Amino acid sequence: VRAQLKNQYASVQQLIEKLEKQQIHIVAFGKVSTGKSSLLNALMGNHHFATSPLHGETKNNQPLDWQSMQQQSIVLIDTPGTDEFDGEVREQMAKQAAQQADIVLFVLAGDLSDSELKQLNLIASPEKAVLLVLNKSDLYSDEEISRIKQSLVKKTQHLNVRLVVAASDPRPQVLLVQQPDGSLHESIQSITPDVADLKNEIWQILEQEGKTLSALNASLFANNVNRQVAENIVQLRQNAATKLIKTYCLAKGIGVACNPIPVADLLIAAGIDVAMIRQLSGLYGLELGKSEAAK
Repeated sequence: VRAQLKNQYASVQQLIEKLEKQQIHIVAFGKVSTGKSSLLNALMGNHHFATSPLHGETKNNQPLDWQSMQQQSIVLIDTPGTDEFDGEVREQMAKQAAQQADIVLFVLAGDLSDSELKQLNLIASPEKAVLLVLNKSDLYSDEEISRIKQSLVKKTQHLNVRLVVAASDPRPQVLLVQQPDGSLHESIQSITPDVADLKNEIWQILEQEGKTLSALNASLFANNVNRQVAENIVQLRQNAATKLIKTYCLAKGIGVACNPIPVADLLIAAGIDVAMIRQLSGLYGLELGKSEAAK
């Protein structure tokens, strides 16, 4: 069981450290190229998380302290994309980080796809704060954003999520500036990221629920690990019991075959059965004596 749940036990240790340091974990989750890293960079105000026009820039869960609020340290965590080619391990890392998160930023670059909705259904719960972030809003017109928001609200009306629009890395604008001689000169103007609404939502959640979020999610995660431990113990016991029964059946078959005396072979078989019952009772933590096993 310890070997099979190595990752979960490591997560429990991280959870203990998180509680001791009174940390709130905010995790960015979503498909590749939705702008998770640039969104966290915009919240931070600097480029800490690696970004790239190529898919799959983030390979590991990356934590970084952000700010403190009410004596609680806020940690931003970037995760790998959930649909990266040949990235099953990294996708599992992202899902595990989202399960342990206090606040999940479910980042979208457009309307919800079927696969994204399935992932959102797994993550969102009444006990977890989930912000549905429509990122890259600068790529859409006001009418398109309104239409996408209506679709998102309709698709997620059964879930406990809040919808926020952001533009974490807006495209630079090309301006044509007329020179004194009448010629036109191109000027590139960078646009400030628009994450003000997202910041406000995060601070509002922390003000209302910051003190209870971490403890509640720790309890839920510990309960989940406890369930997995119990399931693994049941399965391992069942496998061990099957091997025991097969071994004793083989021993009984050999004992009966090698003994030509009819009564004696029955006694041998019964003795082997009693030994098997005692072994099985020990495996399941129900120690039986010889007389109890014989009955």
